[in-house]
Amino acid sequence: MSSPDAPQLSQNETTGSEPRLGGDTALLQILAALRDAPSSGRANAGRALVEIMERDPDLGHQAIPELRDLLDSARIDHRIIAAWVLGHVAQSDIAAELVTSLLPHMRARSTTMRWITLNSLIRLIPHLADEEVRQAIINEMIYAIDDSAALIRDISIRALGFIGDERAIPGMREHLSDPAEPVSV
Repeated sequence: MSSPDAPQLSQNETTGSEPRLGGDTALLQILAALRDAPSSGRANAGRALVEIMERDPDLGHQAIPELRDLLDSARIDHRIIAAWVLGHVAQSDIAAELVTSLLPHMRARSTTMRWITLNSLIRLIPHLADEEVRQAIINEMIYAIDDSAALIRDISIRALGFIGDERAIPGMREHLSDPAEPVSV
């Protein structure tokens, strides 16, 4: 027997056969948890939302406006979870919009926020059709080569090396002897 608040499986309207997690009601509960739950509850809600987005992109797409609002929240924990979830949206039609929302957070004071944002941007690159937006991400990665946090430098250097953008080579050369152990090319 399930509790009244537990998300329920329902028939997916598009196929009529695949179960769908709770529909709009569950989505609203998950979004409320992203805003209001303690830290572990927000993390669980974020994972649940990513799963919904992967299984039912149309339903998950409904969460994008709320996630973008959370990305602009005064609370860093809201911004971090929103950036993480947005990085898991594998929809080409909105990837450029998400990048535009995420890019300013590459300059956040919080290393965690920069780290989550950078990883989310990297995850969105394959879904981008717009070369200009892709270049904006690469430009931020090049800028991040000189980040104060070794983790950010390391991820940026590795991603740029994988992408193969030649504009990154001078910055990468400067960090060949970076005293922070993880950063080396």
